Order: sequence, then C-alpha cells, then structure tokens
Amino acid sequence: MRYYGFPPRGQGFGMMSPVGVLTKRLLIANIAIFFIHLLLFPRPAAQDPIIGLFALSLQGLRRGMVWQLVSYMFLHGHLLHLVGNMWGLFIFGPELEMRLGSKRYLYLYFGGGILGALGWLALGAFGFYSLDRPMIGASGAVFAIVGAYAALFPSRQFTLLLLPITMTARTLAIVFGAISIAMLAYGGRVAHAAHLAGGIAGYVYALYAGGGARYYGGSRGGTGMMRDWLAKLRRMRFRITDISDTEDSDRPVDWERVDQILVKIKTQGFGSLTPSERAELERASRSAERDHR
Repeated sequence: MRYYGFPPRGQGFGMMSPVGVLTKRLLIANIAIFFIHLLLFPRPAAQDPIIGLFALSLQGLRRGMVWQLVSYMFLHGHLLHLVGNMWGLFIFGPELEMRLGSKRYLYLYFGGGILGALGWLALGAFGFYSLDRPMIGASGAVFAIVGAYAALFPSRQFTLLLLPITMTARTLAIVFGAISIAMLAYGGRVAHAAHLAGGIAGYVYALYAGGGARYYGGSRGGTGMMRDWLAKLRRMRFRITDISDTEDSDRPVDWERVDQILVKIKTQGFGSLTPSERAELERASRSAERDHR
C-alpha cells in the first residue's frame, strides 16, 4: 500500500487526532518485529525460518499453522513496505479508534487482515495467481482501516503525497480499489486481492458497527467537532436550564446520565449508543447552546 495522503484539509500535523493506545501499540509492534527480523536475517534467505513459520502460505495452513492468518500481518519484506502500511495506519487509525472504541477497532484491524488473507487464498485458488509464494504485510488490515474511514468520514478531504490532487476519503478508497482490481490482471508479488478483501470488509463493518456517516463524521466535522461538542456539554452542565425554551419542556436535562453516556462513548465508541442515548445527547446539546446565548 503506497498511495497515501496528507491529513484532512484544515488539519495540520499538530492538529490531528491524538494517536490512540491501540494504534500506537500496533505501530510499535510492526516496527519492532520488522527490525528484529532484519537483525536476525539481514539478507533474504531461502530458508528463513521466520517466513516459514509466520508468513501466510497455503502449505502452512495445510500443516495446521492457522496462526499464520494473523502473524503474516506483522511481517514486511522491506522498509518501504513497512513505511507505506504504517503511514496509512498512522493517518487513518487514530480517528477510527476514537470513533469505534477499543474492541470494535481491534475487530476491524484483525478481522480485515484475516478476511484479506482469505480473499488472497480464494482468488489464488481460482487461478488468478500462484500461491507458491507466501504472503506478508499489514496491507489487508490497513485497507480495512481505509475502507472503514471512507464509510464513516466519506467527505473528509486528503491531498496525495505523490500528486497534487485533493479528493474525499470515499473517492480515495474507490481509487485504491480500482487500482487493486486493475493490478490483479498483472499478477506480481503484491497481494492486491488482500487489499480488496480487507477494504470491502472494513467498509461494511464500519457501516454496521459505527452507524455510518449519518450519525457522525463526513461533512459534519468528524472527531474535532465531537470533541468540541462534548467539551461544551461539560462546560455548560452547571448553567441554569430555561425549560420553557425547549422542545422537551416536561423535564430538565439529566446531566448525570449525560456523563454516563460520555464515558460510554470514550470506552466503547459513538456507534455503541442506543437511540435513546443519542436523543439525550441531542437534547443536552440544545440546552447547552441555548444557555450559551
């Protein structure tokens, strides 16, 4: 995966979402494993035991090495391969981790990587390419992150590194997918089938688990807007509520429940909220805006 862009328009590197705990751990794990592997085997070797044990191969799965469906994600063939995948994870991962919560974010990453592996095996079995070479790299998982980002923040804009072209996250994901489909016809050593399978899996999962762009993200401002919104709720919670000026005038805002909802968002992600919890946040937001006037 080598087609990455700059942060969203209007967000400098200093204004990006802070790197979450899980994203940071995934970055460290991938980088550490790459350099440990490089130190142990500085030159490619036909009998590299790390590749034999942990890279994904049809022969390995037939021998019962099912852990390869996960372990292959943490191996990379060269430095540019590693940098490309980690750059994508760094750009798209933090905001998704904040949005989905820890559990769903891990499901997305590892589920996308596993489905990417299965997609690579399936298309190889249908004769699109040979399965003689093992597959390595986090591209399937990272494409799942990109697909999920396109589902939840479709209107977010990016400028490509290699070309002075700005496009939305959804368009970027479509371009990645089109390139992967086109490259499948040429074969080669890049596992484009894993890219496709991971990206599609991430997109579908995000629509299911994250609620889609209609709840959060897209043109509505994304994580920055949500952080401002939640901070405003906390700042305004001690102001006097003008009940007569609200649509829901029969009862005041239950700020204790609002606090519980905010904690739930922090731990489980916005997509975990029930319709009644979303309605409570909307009512509290209207109350806070009214008191702020």
